[in-house]
Amino acid sequence: MQNLIQHLTIEFDECFIFAIYHRCTHDFIDIYTEIEHPDHDYIEVPIQGRYCGNDLSRLPHLLMSKAQTLIVTFDSNDDGDTERGFLGSYQFISNGM
Repeated sequence: MQNLIQHLTIEFDECFIFAIYHRCTHDFIDIYTEIEHPDHDYIEVPIQGRYCGNDLSRLPHLLMSKAQTLIVTFDSNDDGDTERGFLGSYQFISNGM
């Protein structure tokens, strides 16, 4: 019997993304958890959240996708202000779990 991937989880360990007053206008990550299929246009689905700054407590500790796709996008401006970015891990959850 084949174990098909049903969901994905993502967990953030570090977040160092440039922000001014936590408005996320310079560098940020957007997370989409409600995408039904990898070919689905993620612009048409609700965003789970937009995150920036270096306060890990502002990020959800653990996120799970609604289906088999989870998208994280990173947007950065070109003004020269930089930080290290973010560090996280992901896991595939099969129907056998």
